[in-house]
Amino acid sequence: MFSRWKTSAQEIDLREPVPTQQWLVMKRQALRLMKARMCFNGSLVRLDETPYELWTATNGFGDKFHILRYETNIEGYTEMERELARNDYLHNYAFPDICAAFDEVLSKQAPLRFIVSDLNMQEGVEAVVAPRLRTTSEVVGAALRDTETLIRASGVPNAIDRAHTTFHGYLKEICDTEGIVVADDSDITTLFAQLREQHPRLRISDPRTDKMTVNILRGFARAIDALNPIRNNKSLAHPNTLLDPPEAMLVLNAI
Repeated sequence: MFSRWKTSAQEIDLREPVPTQQWLVMKRQALRLMKARMCFNGSLVRLDETPYELWTATNGFGDKFHILRYETNIEGYTEMERELARNDYLHNYAFPDICAAFDEVLSKQAPLRFIVSDLNMQEGVEAVVAPRLRTTSEVVGAALRDTETLIRASGVPNAIDRAHTTFHGYLKEICDTEGIVVADDSDITTLFAQLREQHPRLRISDPRTDKMTVNILRGFARAIDALNPIRNNKSLAHPNTLLDPPEAMLVLNAI
């Protein structure tokens, strides 16, 4: 853990992550500022390539501040320990450069006080792994990161709405990429139907293979039809009673 003020309280009570889209804007601003200040490239790389999240936090004295944090596995955590032991670069240059940039970015907001890496002890037992999408967009990427953050911080039931948004944006991006014209307000059922009918890779010449594929896609379509009422009636899209964790996990895995 890096602490800007060694003599101040080192207690951290996490509150909530800064929304992903807002965090990405702030991160870009900090990187631009660091480049303009001609900070060492290592400082820029540390901020740009480390999967940090920006969180609000407090402590027992009622201090309000921000922290940069990321979760890592055992290998990543021990590698960070070795890196800190080998040299003082991170503590003497990279982390101070990052904090100084966020002094400007956060402006009148609570300051950035700590930079921390947390060991993820649940590694290897997580039931949901974020997909690595070949076709994506900024909206899809932001929704996917929000989903991951909510799963870690609040549990699977709280993430259903953002997972639905990720899936919705993903289907729309595929339609746009393939030149399939759809209305801006098309729901996931309509988007999937358009893909089934018009996507060039789903046009199969062999009749038997085509029949098999159509039957499978119809099964997917029935699952997709079930997602809209779940999102509307059992997610944080509205003030609903949420699904229990096992059912929420089923929905998330289905998406």
